[in-house]
Amino acid sequence: MKGKDSSENKGYAFVTFRTKELASTAIKELNNRERIKCSTSQAKHKLFIGNVPKNWTLEDMEKVSRRVGPGIESVELLKDPQNSRRNCGFAFVEYYNHDCAEYSRQKMLNPKFKLDDKAPTVSWADPKNVESSASFQVLIT
Repeated sequence: MKGKDSSENKGYAFVTFRTKELASTAIKELNNRERIKCSTSQAKHKLFIGNVPKNWTLEDMEKVSRRVGPGIESVELLKDPQNSRRNCGFAFVEYYNHDCAEYSRQKMLNPKFKLDDKAPTVSWADPKNVESSASFQVLIT
């Protein structure tokens, strides 16, 4: 990884493996060897978007999400169980990778960004299964 404003090395890297087993083997063989530290990396690819206008449809949320940033894999807008014409006021947007998600997160955190006239709440969504979301990427420091 390199700095934003310089090409200076930050002292860490992410390595992605095809399988969980290969990632585990790399950690076992490299961790604490020649000043190298290895651990699983929790991949953050999914955003929680709150304060969504309750009259918005899934199509509205998809349209805004695609306008904000690239790499969208899925958009989930939860329906209000009491009124099927409305949503619950929040959505989950899943991205191809962390960079796409972070790019969109930063744009949505800008005070000028609004969902109609509402400022959204934007945060990382907690993965349902940490083991599966962390299994293929290794952080090397």
